[in-house]
Amino acid sequence: MDEVTVPRDLVAGDTLSLTLSGSAPISVTYSGSEADTLSALAAQIDALSGVSATVSGKTVTVTAEIAGVPFDLSPLSLSGDVPTTVTQNNVVAVAQVDEVTLPALVSGDEISATLNGHSVSVSYAGSESATLSAFASALSASGTVSASASGSTIVVTAAVAGTPFVLGTVSIVNEAFALVNVTYVPPVAQVAEFDVGSATEGWTFTATVNGVNYAYLSGSGDTNESIESALAAMIASDTGAVLVSTGASSFTLTAAVAGIPFTFSASAADVTAPVVSTPVSVAQTLKSGDTSTSTVASSEDGTIYAVASGTVVSTPSDITSAMVAGEAFVVSSAVKNVEYVVTIPVGIVDGPYDFVAVDASGNVSGAMLGWLAVDNTPPLLVISTPSGQTVHAVSMTVTGATEPNATLTVAGSANLSVPADASGNFSVDLPLAADSFNEFFFSLSDLAGNVTERIFTVTEDGIGPAVTLGVSGTSYASGATFAFTGQTEPNLSVSVVELSSGTVASSVSDGSGDFNFAALPLRLDSLNDFTVVVTDLAGNAGTGTFSVVQDNIDPVVVLDALPVIVDADQIDVSGVTDSDIAVSVTDGTSTYSTVSSSSGTFSVTAALTQNASNVFSITATDLSGRT
Repeated sequence: MDEVTVPRDLVAGDTLSLTLSGSAPISVTYSGSEADTLSALAAQIDALSGVSATVSGKTVTVTAEIAGVPFDLSPLSLSGDVPTTVTQNNVVAVAQVDEVTLPALVSGDEISATLNGHSVSVSYAGSESATLSAFASALSASGTVSASASGSTIVVTAAVAGTPFVLGTVSIVNEAFALVNVTYVPPVAQVAEFDVGSATEGWTFTATVNGVNYAYLSGSGDTNESIESALAAMIASDTGAVLVSTGASSFTLTAAVAGIPFTFSASAADVTAPVVSTPVSVAQTLKSGDTSTSTVASSEDGTIYAVASGTVVSTPSDITSAMVAGEAFVVSSAVKNVEYVVTIPVGIVDGPYDFVAVDASGNVSGAMLGWLAVDNTPPLLVISTPSGQTVHAVSMTVTGATEPNATLTVAGSANLSVPADASGNFSVDLPLAADSFNEFFFSLSDLAGNVTERIFTVTEDGIGPAVTLGVSGTSYASGATFAFTGQTEPNLSVSVVELSSGTVASSVSDGSGDFNFAALPLRLDSLNDFTVVVTDLAGNAGTGTFSVVQDNIDPVVVLDALPVIVDADQIDVSGVTDSDIAVSVTDGTSTYSTVSSSSGTFSVTAALTQNASNVFSITATDLSGRT
């Protein structure tokens, strides 16, 4: 029975391989489940004749189907992307060899012997050489040895190196002569040799004799010879089953009693975790793409990782999972005791990081509390005051919130440094350029160099809007309302104020700046003095004025006396009415017009039709249109 054990958890990309008694290599690739992968390996071993295999945990046990029939199981090889423990099979087993020399054979001779307690015999085959060859073939048929004849000597060799056999007494019996010849063949002592191969610091070298392990952990000063000597001394002092002798580059184990076998195997495994250290350690907060000035190192060749603090990583698989989650990254492949700086990759989580080292055999160091903090999050910067305002002022107060005790810079129309208080609140008075668009750039950098920027704009406007009215001076109206239009800047507030009664109407200019009032109320029979006020976004005002006379009374016309009968071609029609208004005289055919004087008098010369009655109509029309 023999067994092989997987030295670590299997992961994607791993391949297990071994050979059994010289068979073609048996190989399986990780299928996604460690148990299924080991079962597939055991099934391939089962398919070979002479053995069966079972799985328990990480161990595959191989058992001979026929007790006593040996087999040779090579060490298990594990290859993949994750470093693993390396097992050496560096012991060369020695095949036992016996020789039997026979006297001259004659007709009637029968050769007999025992092999591992079983009888083997052949009769004289017609010639001595044929008889010896037949005897060698009979010995080889057992499967435990191979035998060949050369002259009068038969050479018997163990079929499997390191597996002893017992060749008992060889006898020759001749029935015709009743003569017995006996040759005693002494058993051969089993021999095994151990060669370290390559001394490596921090590896455990193990020799197993008859199931007892003798282990030695190599140090920095060890050589092949010192490791071999240490193991040889352990074995020699502990067991009487073997004799130990040391040579220049190996030691040899020989069975203490010839014919009494012993079991022997040897391995070299790295089971010592490296130690990670920080030779240069100054606390640093970095963002992706930054490289540290502080350093880390490992006590063994391998790989150094940075792992988010609090993340448990005791196996290479743990580290792989943490890297997938963005909670770990490779610092560098490592040469023993060489210092390395850290470059922060993209896509890892913010926070403090520790360091771990993994050696070539997959041993994971304890975490070294690190000097590294990763920060890829831009700092908070909020401006509470609305941007894009239009004001009329020499400065403007802007408030907001940011990181506690941070210092902001402001550039643009002004260059300032703005401190925040312990709660992160800030307030700054920004000077404004008169009648201009003012643009300010707020900027904040954190310890890692992450930058947050905000833009704040404000227009300073100290010029009132222009106002053009569709009416000017004094207008006259006979109704109770008055309509007028105007033009100013787009989307501004427009109000109309009558000096005697206060504000009477309001409106808003449209997108083109036009505004109108269709029914402005008037004080009856009065002079209405109006002021139009237009206010822009900065509070600047533009104005215009006009007056409206509301006249609710018709004008009165008083004619001067006229003769009833005249002998003339024309006549003067005169009289008194309201001052400065239009007066027309018509006889139904012709109309004669004039304007009354400031005192209201008027006079019109009208033509007369001879020898006929002339009828005239006199109409006075005042400025409000009344007649």
